[in-house]
Amino acid sequence: MRTLLLLLALLPVAAGDPVTLEVRLDEQSACRTLDDRFYLAFVLRTTIEPASGTPVVVAPDAVVVSRVVVDDVPERPFVGVGLAEGPMDVPEERRATLEPGHTAGRFVTAWLPLSNDPADWPRALLPGSYTVSFEVQVPVVDEGQATAVRVTTPPARVVVPDPSSVQECPFDGEPGRGLLLRKIAP
Repeated sequence: MRTLLLLLALLPVAAGDPVTLEVRLDEQSACRTLDDRFYLAFVLRTTIEPASGTPVVVAPDAVVVSRVVVDDVPERPFVGVGLAEGPMDVPEERRATLEPGHTAGRFVTAWLPLSNDPADWPRALLPGSYTVSFEVQVPVVDEGQATAVRVTTPPARVVVPDPSSVQECPFDGEPGRGLLLRKIAP
Protein backbone atom coordinates (compact mmCIF):
# COMPACT_ATOMS: atom_id res chain seq x y z
CA MET A 1 0.00 0.00 0.00
CA ARG A 2 1.48 3.37 -0.98
CA THR A 3 0.20 6.88 -0.36
CA LEU A 4 2.23 9.57 -2.07
CA LEU A 5 2.71 13.03 -0.64
CA LEU A 6 -0.36 13.41 1.53
CA LEU A 7 0.28 16.77 3.19
CA LEU A 8 0.00 16.33 6.94
CA ALA A 9 1.37 19.58 8.31
CA LEU A 10 2.89 22.81 7.09
CA LEU A 11 3.05 25.22 9.96
CA PRO A 12 5.32 27.07 12.32
CA VAL A 13 5.88 24.63 15.14
CA ALA A 14 4.52 27.16 17.67
CA ALA A 15 4.32 30.91 17.94
CA GLY A 16 7.84 32.26 18.24
CA ASP A 17 9.56 28.99 17.30
CA PRO A 18 12.57 29.47 15.03
CA VAL A 19 11.60 26.92 12.34
CA THR A 20 8.73 25.94 10.10
CA LEU A 21 8.29 22.21 9.56
CA GLU A 22 6.54 20.55 6.64
CA VAL A 23 5.64 16.88 7.14
CA ARG A 24 4.30 14.71 4.34
CA LEU A 25 3.26 11.07 4.50
CA ASP A 26 5.36 9.66 1.68
CA GLU A 27 4.62 5.96 2.07
CA GLN A 28 2.56 3.53 4.11
CA SER A 29 3.30 -0.18 3.88
CA ALA A 30 2.77 -3.38 5.85
CA CYS A 31 5.17 -6.28 6.00
CA ARG A 32 6.18 -9.47 7.81
CA THR A 33 9.66 -10.00 9.26
CA LEU A 34 11.56 -13.25 8.88
CA ASP A 35 10.56 -14.24 12.43
CA ASP A 36 6.83 -13.77 11.62
CA ARG A 37 6.23 -10.39 13.26
CA PHE A 38 4.02 -7.94 11.38
CA TYR A 39 4.45 -4.16 11.12
CA LEU A 40 2.73 -1.17 9.56
CA ALA A 41 5.46 1.25 8.45
CA PHE A 42 5.21 4.94 7.63
CA VAL A 43 7.82 6.99 5.82
CA LEU A 44 7.46 10.72 6.40
CA ARG A 45 9.23 13.42 4.42
CA THR A 46 10.20 16.39 6.59
CA THR A 47 11.36 19.82 5.41
CA ILE A 48 12.72 22.39 7.86
CA GLU A 49 13.16 26.08 7.11
CA PRO A 50 13.80 29.20 9.18
CA ALA A 51 10.53 30.78 10.36
CA SER A 52 11.95 34.31 10.27
CA GLY A 53 14.53 36.24 8.29
CA THR A 54 17.39 35.10 10.53
CA PRO A 55 19.61 32.00 10.24
CA VAL A 56 18.84 29.04 12.51
CA VAL A 57 21.02 26.11 13.56
CA VAL A 58 19.34 22.70 13.36
CA ALA A 59 20.35 19.03 13.39
CA PRO A 60 18.52 17.69 10.33
CA ASP A 61 19.79 14.12 10.65
CA ALA A 62 18.47 13.98 14.24
CA VAL A 63 14.84 14.66 13.25
CA VAL A 64 12.67 11.77 14.50
CA VAL A 65 9.10 10.65 14.93
CA SER A 66 8.83 10.62 18.72
CA ARG A 67 5.23 9.55 19.17
CA VAL A 68 2.37 8.07 17.18
CA VAL A 69 -1.26 8.60 18.21
CA VAL A 70 -3.87 6.24 16.78
CA ASP A 71 -7.60 6.92 17.28
CA ASP A 72 -7.10 8.98 20.43
CA VAL A 73 -5.11 6.26 22.22
CA PRO A 74 -2.44 8.58 23.71
CA GLU A 75 0.68 6.71 22.66
CA ARG A 76 1.35 3.62 20.58
CA PRO A 77 4.31 1.32 20.98
CA PHE A 78 6.58 1.53 17.98
CA VAL A 79 10.21 0.83 17.32
CA GLY A 80 11.98 4.16 17.41
CA VAL A 81 13.85 6.49 19.71
CA GLY A 82 12.57 9.95 20.57
CA LEU A 83 14.72 12.85 21.70
CA ALA A 84 15.09 13.70 25.36
CA GLU A 85 13.12 16.53 26.93
CA GLY A 86 14.98 19.82 27.41
CA PRO A 87 18.59 20.48 26.34
CA MET A 88 20.30 17.78 24.30
CA ASP A 89 23.84 17.04 23.29
CA VAL A 90 24.01 17.48 19.52
CA PRO A 91 27.61 17.22 18.26
CA GLU A 92 28.91 20.00 15.98
CA GLU A 93 29.16 17.63 13.00
CA ARG A 94 25.40 16.99 13.13
CA ARG A 95 24.50 20.69 13.06
CA ALA A 96 23.65 22.74 10.00
CA THR A 97 23.04 26.48 9.72
CA LEU A 98 19.97 27.25 7.63
CA GLU A 99 19.97 30.67 6.03
CA PRO A 100 16.63 32.30 5.15
CA GLY A 101 15.32 30.78 1.92
CA HIS A 102 17.17 27.47 2.46
CA THR A 103 15.76 24.18 3.74
CA ALA A 104 16.96 20.92 5.22
CA GLY A 105 15.04 17.71 5.03
CA ARG A 106 14.99 14.09 6.00
CA PHE A 107 12.92 10.99 5.51
CA VAL A 108 11.92 9.57 8.91
CA THR A 109 10.08 6.38 9.73
CA ALA A 110 7.69 5.05 12.34
CA TRP A 111 6.29 1.56 12.52
CA LEU A 112 3.59 -0.07 14.57
CA PRO A 113 3.10 -3.77 15.36
CA LEU A 114 0.15 -5.52 13.68
CA SER A 115 -1.88 -8.51 14.84
CA ASN A 116 -4.97 -10.57 14.06
CA ASP A 117 -5.48 -11.43 17.75
CA PRO A 118 -7.87 -9.10 19.65
CA ALA A 119 -5.96 -9.99 22.85
CA ASP A 120 -3.02 -7.99 21.44
CA TRP A 121 -5.03 -4.74 21.43
CA PRO A 122 -3.91 -2.03 22.20
CA ARG A 123 -0.26 -3.18 21.94
CA ALA A 124 -0.75 -4.06 18.26
CA LEU A 125 -3.13 -2.72 15.61
CA LEU A 126 -5.83 -5.06 14.35
CA PRO A 127 -7.07 -4.95 10.73
CA GLY A 128 -9.35 -1.97 10.15
CA SER A 129 -9.49 1.76 9.51
CA TYR A 130 -7.86 4.25 11.90
CA THR A 131 -6.85 7.87 12.20
CA VAL A 132 -3.18 8.43 12.91
CA SER A 133 -1.06 11.47 13.75
CA PHE A 134 2.68 11.77 14.31
CA GLU A 135 4.72 13.91 16.68
CA VAL A 136 7.92 14.95 14.91
CA GLN A 137 10.88 16.44 16.81
CA VAL A 138 13.42 18.82 15.31
CA PRO A 139 16.59 19.65 17.30
CA VAL A 140 17.20 23.43 17.18
CA VAL A 141 20.45 24.84 18.63
CA ASP A 142 20.46 28.21 20.37
CA GLU A 143 23.54 29.52 22.20
CA GLY A 144 25.16 26.09 22.00
CA GLN A 145 22.23 24.17 23.55
CA ALA A 146 19.92 22.01 21.44
CA THR A 147 16.26 21.64 22.36
CA ALA A 148 13.54 19.60 20.73
CA VAL A 149 10.97 21.64 18.84
CA ARG A 150 7.88 19.50 18.22
CA VAL A 151 4.96 19.46 15.83
CA THR A 152 2.01 17.07 15.85
CA THR A 153 0.46 16.45 12.46
CA PRO A 154 -3.30 16.60 11.92
CA PRO A 155 -4.94 13.14 11.92
CA ALA A 156 -4.87 11.21 8.65
CA ARG A 157 -6.94 8.14 7.78
CA VAL A 158 -5.04 4.84 7.33
CA VAL A 159 -6.23 1.32 6.55
CA VAL A 160 -4.54 -1.58 8.33
CA PRO A 161 -4.54 -4.76 6.25
CA ASP A 162 -4.88 -8.30 7.56
CA PRO A 163 -1.30 -9.17 8.55
CA SER A 164 -1.50 -12.57 6.88
CA SER A 165 -1.97 -10.83 3.51
CA VAL A 166 1.24 -8.78 3.60
CA GLN A 167 4.62 -9.56 2.07
CA GLU A 168 8.03 -10.05 3.65
CA CYS A 169 9.76 -6.90 4.84
CA PRO A 170 12.65 -5.64 2.71
CA PHE A 171 14.96 -5.92 5.73
CA ASP A 172 16.09 -8.45 8.33
CA GLY A 173 15.19 -8.30 12.00
CA GLU A 174 13.93 -5.03 13.41
CA PRO A 175 12.12 -2.50 11.23
CA GLY A 176 14.17 0.52 10.33
CA ARG A 177 17.08 -1.19 8.70
CA GLY A 178 16.54 -0.78 5.01
CA LEU A 179 13.63 1.64 5.48
CA LEU A 180 15.35 4.77 6.77
CA LEU A 181 16.50 7.19 4.10
CA ARG A 182 18.33 10.45 4.74
CA LYS A 183 18.19 13.51 2.57
CA ILE A 184 19.79 16.83 3.39
CA ALA A 185 18.97 19.70 1.04
CA PRO A 186 21.63 22.40 0.52
